[in-house]
Amino acid sequence: MTADVFCYGEALTVVAPSPPAPIETRPTCSLGPAGAEFNVAANLATLGVAVQWLGALGEDPFGQIILDEAAFRGVGVDHVHVDDRLSTGVYFKSVEPSGSRVYYYRDGSAFSAANVRDLVGDAPSPRILHTTGITPALSPKARDSTNAVLDREVAGDALISFDVNYRASLWQDIETAAATLLECAQRADVVFVGRDEAELVWGTRTAESIRALLPGPRHLVVKDGDVIATEFIGQRRVDCHPPRVRVTEQVGAGDAFAAGWIAGYLENRGPVERLRFGHLLAAQALQHPGDLVPLPPLDVIHDAVMRDPASWSVTLTGTDPR
Repeated sequence: MTADVFCYGEALTVVAPSPPAPIETRPTCSLGPAGAEFNVAANLATLGVAVQWLGALGEDPFGQIILDEAAFRGVGVDHVHVDDRLSTGVYFKSVEPSGSRVYYYRDGSAFSAANVRDLVGDAPSPRILHTTGITPALSPKARDSTNAVLDREVAGDALISFDVNYRASLWQDIETAAATLLECAQRADVVFVGRDEAELVWGTRTAESIRALLPGPRHLVVKDGDVIATEFIGQRRVDCHPPRVRVTEQVGAGDAFAAGWIAGYLENRGPVERLRFGHLLAAQALQHPGDLVPLPPLDVIHDAVMRDPASWSVTLTGTDPR
């Protein structure tokens, strides 16, 4: 199956309290798929984009949960390896008064031992190959595979999309993370990064200083929470404020934003509309618990993307939360 987008990265099963609660209270829990790149693939497929998720799973019930969700969402799995020796990664979520905390159990997973060159094989090049800074932190082989993507050993002339996605718990120290993530971002065509995470990892304080640190990517998208998102195309800067929403949970919002921006790019939309596309999907994620959220029909999103500036701040449901 040909695809417009490949998403390369680990999918996991998340064990989450339902309703939300601290895990030590022994709440009833639900099982579901998660993982940054899988989230992007699922959101894109929901929007009707032909997308393949590249990854590896164990031959176990946790892997089957992910395959079932991929089938339900329309995510292609032609390039997924199912390992009969190694397991699917799992993580637990604890929802506490201070916010959500996650506990990973992914060391030695099927994905950590997979080689992206084998997963891609001789598949036709997609228009975009998306990955994140989570992958090189997982294992030496995952780091090698990330390099293969960024060095364009796989996927031909695809546009390489990279979300920095710094996760402190996955790295031995912040210095190693900073150097690795900077090296990766410098080699991508499209980079997504939060202003706050860039300040934490690289010491940059503004969108302009991030651009000065990363002059190479064709498109640099800096997200500053509920304040603004900025896209640099060369030295041109375009800003877009997000719509106002009531936040239920922040998990998955960054992945939704990346999926929205990519969808807008595939539709040949300009930077303002691409950023609006990202904001709208992120807004949906912020208003729902869990990694994967229901999205409105594509024509509703298109209508919202084209709103005049005066009505842009109103959410997709038409509710202004002021």
